[in-house]
Amino acid sequence: MIEHAPRKRLIGLVIFSLFIWMSQFAMGQAVNGTLLGTVTDVTGAAVANAKVTIKETSTSVTHESITNGSGNYTFPDLHPGGYTVTVESSGFKKATQENVQLLSNSAVRVDIAMQPGNVTESVTVTTAPPVLQTDRADISTKIDSTNVMALPLTTGRNFQSLLNLVPGTSPATFQHSQFFNAQNSLQTQANGMPRVSNLYQIEGIDDDERTGLLQILIPPAEAIQSVDVSTNNYEPELGRSVGAITNVTLKSGTNAFHGSAFEYLRTTMSTLAPTLARSLDTFPTTTLEALSAAPSRGTSFSSSATTSARSIVKRLAAHLRSRMLAGIPTPDSHPAAPTRLVAST
Repeated sequence: MIEHAPRKRLIGLVIFSLFIWMSQFAMGQAVNGTLLGTVTDVTGAAVANAKVTIKETSTSVTHESITNGSGNYTFPDLHPGGYTVTVESSGFKKATQENVQLLSNSAVRVDIAMQPGNVTESVTVTTAPPVLQTDRADISTKIDSTNVMALPLTTGRNFQSLLNLVPGTSPATFQHSQFFNAQNSLQTQANGMPRVSNLYQIEGIDDDERTGLLQILIPPAEAIQSVDVSTNNYEPELGRSVGAITNVTLKSGTNAFHGSAFEYLRTTMSTLAPTLARSLDTFPTTTLEALSAAPSRGTSFSSSATTSARSIVKRLAAHLRSRMLAGIPTPDSHPAAPTRLVAST
């Protein structure tokens, strides 16, 4: 038994390494994308053995391939980003398709029609190819970094609020206490399924807590390259959930320096009170004094919503009254506003 122990450990190490190697390919399918297409001539006949070169515009990394007998080419497992597709073949002009945007967990088709001519001549198409998905049957929504940065986000700049854009989902809401949900994770339901049926991933790695109720890490909006949300007919590598499967792809380095800056303003009660007071300038002084001195509980307020609203008004009224008693100018002491609140001092 002792003699066979090293061999067993070696076999175990090989199996573990093989498992890790295969898992990387499985995650790559969900994180990366595929570029494919067909090369034809003006008559629609396939152009075989044509040289196809794609270049990632942000890093200038190139990949090369050759079309098969049917004129088809495929570039699997590509990093999301912008690409340029160039096709060369003898007897035809060089064809270039620019502005090809590839998102994670997507297959983008770029068909090229070659024009007869010299290979030193070129035809360049700058308009983006159609976004219609014809090579996959899954139902998904792609949110790129432009939308993540341009669209309004909720408290904490949480990207999960953008899940409201996905068809079939309920509004994203904050659940649990601030102590239990310190990362400000938001929850939604997809196609009527409970929220525990959803799956959140970052670069293909599960981001759900053990209970499946919340997420562990919420990436900042500035670090997100794209958000892919699949809701039906999932690809095989995403078949571990029956709700919405959200996969976040983070930004990587490029050949250009870039960054972002933003200001996050959280208005407090003290700074908000003067603004709200302008909407209360029709209240007489006696009303504000009565509200500020009113008891905390009353039998005439039965609903929690009414009690909460009354508590806010009471605090606002007490704040304004303390400012007036201290001789601090209030919004109503402005020349354009009524002066009856100042008279109460």
